[in-house]
Amino acid sequence: MSGDTLLDAIYAAPGDLAARAVYGDWLQERGDPRGELIALQLREPKTADQVKRERALVDQHAEKWIGRLTEITTWVEFELGFLARCGLSRIPKWALGRREWATVKHVGISDDWSRDIGPLVTHEAMKSLESLRLPSRAFVALLASSYTARMPVRRMTIDGNLTASQWTTLDEAPLFAPLRELEIRGDVENASQIPTSRYERVSMMLRGWVVTWKRGADDRLSALVVEPSKVRWGSKLDPKHVLSYFKALPADVVSAIDLSAIATQVAMRDAKRALEIQVRVVGDL
Repeated sequence: MSGDTLLDAIYAAPGDLAARAVYGDWLQERGDPRGELIALQLREPKTADQVKRERALVDQHAEKWIGRLTEITTWVEFELGFLARCGLSRIPKWALGRREWATVKHVGISDDWSRDIGPLVTHEAMKSLESLRLPSRAFVALLASSYTARMPVRRMTIDGNLTASQWTTLDEAPLFAPLRELEIRGDVENASQIPTSRYERVSMMLRGWVVTWKRGADDRLSALVVEPSKVRWGSKLDPKHVLSYFKALPADVVSAIDLSAIATQVAMRDAKRALEIQVRVVGDL
């Protein structure tokens, strides 16, 4: 069997580990370093020396292995010998539909991006795409698009704030139907809508606090975890914004809340009073 045939089999079924192992063996028999990388990345657990060797192989050969995509990637990560995660600076027409995208699970878009990324994330070549990170300007452009196809992304991170209307559109647009986990690295206007949304996990910023929702066994978004943002850690954060948010939540929505990261006893006492009627409060209160 030829190398091209083995490679075609991987791009046709990116999740087939046996196909990667066979191709890796074929490459190693011919002294190709990519075969060594595949063998190393198939091995679990790894030693520190093996991890170091993986990085050295990728640093030395990544440009050759992903070909022309090096012109638009800002960083790359390999998994089982193939491109799995990358950052993009642009998406020219020639890059759409390339077979190298078949193994890519995560794409990150550069901060200055404001154009529509729909042609890439909805393309049938993105067979393995699971997660996406993009700046708010790129998200707004995607939100305004008229795509009827669903992008396969289940996890998305948005760097920036969301308005109430953007949140509603995101929640209802067919394009985003596969989304299950959402991280918003900014404030969300009218954030009290979040507990009734369809996601399994939602994380957002709230005036310097990180608020994370997870769907509980009763199919409600629950286990609301509140902690200071890492970028604000150590600074004085006024908990009144968090307490106001608690009071605005619909009754009987959450089943448990963890406030253990809120520093002052007064704030925790006030939070407990605001919530004790509708939820069970967990954590160091």
